[in-house]
Amino acid sequence: MLTAAVAAASADVIMPKQLLLENINALRLEKGLYVCRNDRLMEETAQAYAEELSFLGVLSHEDARGNRAVGRLRERGSTAAFAGEILGFGGSLEDILKSWLQSPGHRKVVLFRNWSHVGIGISEYKQKLCVVVLFRVKPFTDIRVEKTQTGTAVTLSIDEAETGVPVVFSGSAAVKKIGGRMFLIEDESGGPFLRLGIQRGESAIITDSLMAAP
Repeated sequence: MLTAAVAAASADVIMPKQLLLENINALRLEKGLYVCRNDRLMEETAQAYAEELSFLGVLSHEDARGNRAVGRLRERGSTAAFAGEILGFGGSLEDILKSWLQSPGHRKVVLFRNWSHVGIGISEYKQKLCVVVLFRVKPFTDIRVEKTQTGTAVTLSIDEAETGVPVVFSGSAAVKKIGGRMFLIEDESGGPFLRLGIQRGESAIITDSLMAAP
């Protein structure tokens, strides 16, 4: 269900990104899912792509460089291993939201249970709106990668809202808690990438892919 704020804002064709986020989270809360929080880098990435799509007059998940959502995030410095993306184009945000809810594929992305963060981009094209929404699972903050005598060491903090624990999906790394919400991961496998994720109960999901220290 769309909030009254969405319908009112759509009448003016422009709706703040915050209202769009509130509607996405209202849908997620109805299903007992995590509320998504705005992420600055994700928002910058989504906004840049919305403007690019408007300039080109197309709607595609693959950009002119061959990148999809994860590639665009990583170009801007993200460590994301995967991400979700929905695109919309229409005369109003109310119309775009309705089309997402009526599409099983778009609805599935919005209601993926593990998302924690979101970035929204809105641009205009020929008096219509182009909307890009990025989703990802982002359990870690303050990630630092350093070279050691035996391989690579990663220090990171668990996001304050995260309830899971770090888990490693590649290499022979061990995860050690070093205080508070900080962890140390030491990898001696010599592999080029270290794939990390989060374990919540019995389920685990890959969230980040880090390049090993050179």
